[in-house]
Amino acid sequence: MKYIAIVLTSLMLGVLGHASSNDQALWGKSDYGMTIEQVLEAFPDATMNPNNSNSDDGIVIISDLKVGIHECEVHFFIGLRGLYLVKLEPQKPNNSTFIALEKLLRLKYGKPVSIRDLVNIKLHTREWYDAPRTVRIAFLDQVDNKKLSIVYTHEKQDAINSL
Repeated sequence: MKYIAIVLTSLMLGVLGHASSNDQALWGKSDYGMTIEQVLEAFPDATMNPNNSNSDDGIVIISDLKVGIHECEVHFFIGLRGLYLVKLEPQKPNNSTFIALEKLLRLKYGKPVSIRDLVNIKLHTREWYDAPRTVRIAFLDQVDNKKLSIVYTHEKQDAINSL
């Protein structure tokens, strides 16, 4: 009985309390729940996004960041509870970019927990779960519509905490 009480207490503290900085990490120096001011302070090259009318754009951006040899734009999505998602978008995506970035993610996080290749719509996704962080790369490889993004969230942890 004492063991069950300890386990339940630990679970409640994990769900209700704020975890350490490592447990809150999203991408780079960004932590889940950061305010706009904290993001701007942590990333000196970040600015407020003048084009934030589109839901695909973050409220704070870094317009030109090198990831390996690829130029990327970084979007920070901040809601009522703070930073909840970071999205990296290479500026000129192609299949080679997808393969190179997927290799880098595999080096960092290992084998993906999910691999999807929807050939009929030319959509390729890979997903890693690095508790509590979820990392997803998605590449849409259509002739007139090429999009590639790497997304960092705590979506699975949020879903677990809601149970």
